[in-house]
Amino acid sequence: MKKMLVTLFVFMMLFLCSCGKNEGIPDGQTVPDAVALLNSIWQTYDESEKFAVAGGDYSNENNRIDEAGVYDITDATELDYSLGFPEGSISKIDQAASLVHMMNANTFTCGAYHMKNSADKQLLAGEIKSNIEKRQWMCGFPDKYIIGTVGDYMIAAFGKRDIIDTFKSKISAVYENADFIYEDNIE
Repeated sequence: MKKMLVTLFVFMMLFLCSCGKNEGIPDGQTVPDAVALLNSIWQTYDESEKFAVAGGDYSNENNRIDEAGVYDITDATELDYSLGFPEGSISKIDQAASLVHMMNANTFTCGAYHMKNSADKQLLAGEIKSNIEKRQWMCGFPDKYIIGTVGDYMIAAFGKRDIIDTFKSKISAVYENADFIYEDNIE
């Protein structure tokens, strides 16, 4: 009888825990990877809020439609060109993921990067900021950028102001410990 009550109690606790709101990353736990981080944010969008997105790099194994995908970091030049991650900072990360507007990357581009050393977050955020601000834009201009962290992950996004503002609010809703280091207009 005790075993049955303990088993019932364990199932009830698991059920109650799985029904709760995502409270962010609890202390001592980590995000499984950069793709999961971006997808957990994207999945909170209502159908009316969503727009056509693709994720990952251009390889067949990493390219995704309607979700984030792995971005291979072995080609630092391509990472810089596509996501605005500074080529010279590649040694500070060990994985990346992307989520980009399918029609125009200047409407919305987001990269998530796992930092090898989270103590580098201020330095890395500054390098990304500088790299985004010095870009030469083609096919329209993004209005705004944000750069922040969730645990050991850096998130950098640029695009249309309303899309970036919504994305920032979605990050904060999913990850209460999100820390936005930079948020500014692109001029």
